[in-house]
This record gives sequence, structure tokens and C-alpha cells, in this order.
Amino acid sequence: MQCIGLQYELTGFKEEYRNAIHHMLTSQTKKDGFLVQAMVIFAIILHAQNQQQAARQLLNSAIDLALDLGMNRNAFASAHGANSHLLEESWRRTWWELYVLDGMLAALHHQTSFKLHDVDNDVPLPCEEPEYSLGTVTSARTSTLDQFKNRVFTNDTSGSSFAYRIEAIRILGTILPLDLSPYTQDSIAIEAAEATLTSWHLSLPPSKRDILDSGGKIDEMLFQAYMIINSATIYLHHPLSPSTSPPQLQPSIPCTTPTLTPTTAPPTSSTTPNPHQHKTLHAASAISRLISLPFPTNRPFTAHTPFFICSIALSTMVHVAACSIPSATSQSEHARGNVVLGLGALGRLGEVWKIAEVILGEVRGVAREVVGVGKGRGGEGGIFEGIDWGGEIGG
Repeated sequence: MQCIGLQYELTGFKEEYRNAIHHMLTSQTKKDGFLVQAMVIFAIILHAQNQQQAARQLLNSAIDLALDLGMNRNAFASAHGANSHLLEESWRRTWWELYVLDGMLAALHHQTSFKLHDVDNDVPLPCEEPEYSLGTVTSARTSTLDQFKNRVFTNDTSGSSFAYRIEAIRILGTILPLDLSPYTQDSIAIEAAEATLTSWHLSLPPSKRDILDSGGKIDEMLFQAYMIINSATIYLHHPLSPSTSPPQLQPSIPCTTPTLTPTTAPPTSSTTPNPHQHKTLHAASAISRLISLPFPTNRPFTAHTPFFICSIALSTMVHVAACSIPSATSQSEHARGNVVLGLGALGRLGEVWKIAEVILGEVRGVAREVVGVGKGRGGEGGIFEGIDWGGEIGG
């Protein structure tokens, strides 16, 4: 936890600290659930500091240890909960955080599956955040992920924000293995995935349709759920959009897919987006709206999960690609504004997390090439005229 706090200090992430913590974790002789928790936290830090291979390796070790310990079974929380509902909840959350992290890294590393997606488990889903943070967990929850998937048949609206976050990752896991090639795509599987994404939104109870509570505070778990589901939508629809061009000799941008790197070739002329293109842009705009949510002065923008960086990268690259498509001025201005917003968000997050700094440089470089292509179509400088490439957002 001290290592996390260090990330927000001007001294930044020191190599000697990383090596010392990594050695401490990998040389532990006592293999228990607390070690799994420490490994999960440190894997997130490694990812955020752009230590991708080390993050994946440590997460794999945490997954193997968790399975060896039987953390995928509800009995583990009961056996190791010391008669404390709060500690039992902590063990359940450890398992589900592993599940979410495994899915996120699989998507960002362009894998077609993640290990825990198909591992059998009967671990109940987590409770609401206020119950856990205030220590008021009074009893064990009983609803499992399989039951939550079928909630539409029972009209059960008791799922926590964390549960919707888990469901979003599960849906992402069904999209990763799909063949989205325009020549060999499985239209039935794509339609099924699209139906699942739409159903996630339509089945939200009224209490989960607004990320801000009545006091204007962000529900971070629900925030991440929306972040993941919109990223999953981009993963599904962008490869099927006619605006997607084959990747050329462009930099490999962390957190994005190869199809999200636009080329300098002129796009096909079309003023009417097809459904996949429209849904891609809609999801990217939804992520941009997450950036724009108000946040209190005592909780800065950088307090969001570092995985938000990857969703911002996805969203911004979609809008960069949209800027290269001849369209109405209002659409171009909308895309332009969201590119500036995304670059500003990456700039602010880059003050804490190395991966955001790296992505900012890569996205900015690609955007500048698109600006060059845009000249002559919309006047000198095109739709990007006047952009402050180093702009930041407040907070």
C-alpha cells in the first residue's frame, strides 16, 4: 500500500522499490490469501507503470496460487474468515478482483481468452461499496455469477455495482475469441455478442443508471463497469466498421487493438455511418463522457483506476480515426473535441502512471499524421486547427 502512495509523489516509481517488492513477493514461503492480495495490487501497479510483461507474469502466479488455495470456492472465505463477515467479504473480493484483472490484461494484450473466464467457481458476488468500506457487512451474499447472468428471468435487481463490473468483464471475455475479420466473421456469434452488450444496458435497474449518487459522488465500481462495457463495445464493432483501415507501419500503442491505428490512406467516402461505425463512435463518446464527470477537489481525477487509461486510449483513437472521415462539420468538431479531451486526460494521468505518458506520446504522434492527411479537406490545418496538443483537464 505504501508503494501505491509513492506513485502520487514527485519521486515517482523507483526501480529499486519495484525490484525489492517483487523479490519479497516471489520469495515468500508462506503461501496464503494475503499473498494473493499483495500480488494482485502489485500487478496493477506494474501494469500502470508500463511493466507489462512483469505484470502479466505476476498475475499468472497470483492466479495459480489462488486456484491452489481453492479461492474459487465459497468454502475458502468461510474457512479463512475468522468468523468475520468483513474478512469473508474481503476474500470474495480478492477472487473477483483477480477475475476482473485477468480479463482486462487479456484484452489489452490482444489475447483471445482469459484463464479465469472458464474456471468453475461458486464464489458469491461482492456487496455494495458502502457496506464494505464502512464495515457493515452483516451476512454472506449468496448470488453467484451464473445466477446474476439469469437475473432478467427473475427480475432480481439486488446486484451490487461490483457485480455489474464483473458481468461487464464476463461479456468482454465472450467477445475476445470472436473472429471479426470482414471475410470470415461469424455473423451469428457477433449478433449474440451485440445482444448481450445491449441487454447489459437494458437490464440496469434505476439505481444503476446514473454513475453519480444523489450527493454528486461517483460510484467507482459502476464507473468501471460502464468503462469496461463501452470498451467491449469498441472491441466488437470497430473491426467491423468501414472506417477501419489495415494497420501500416505505425507504433504499437499500448491498450489499443491493431485495428485502432488509422493509416494515412484516404478513407472511403461515406457520410452515413453503418451500424458498426455508429456503435463504435457511440461507445467512444460514452467513455469521453466518463472523463467529463465532475469530481470533488478532495478526490482528484488521478484517483480513478489506472485501467481507465486504456479505455481513454481506445476512445481517443476511435475519435482520431473519425476525424479522418469526411463528414458534417458538427460531427468533425465533436470528434475533434473528444480527441483534445482524451489527450488532456492522458496528460494528467501521465503525471502519475507511466503507461499514460507513453500512450499520450503515441496517440499524439498518430493524431498529427491524421492532421496532415486532413489538410486540404477542411482548409489549412483541417478539423484539428487550433488544437493544444499538450492540453490538460482540471482536478
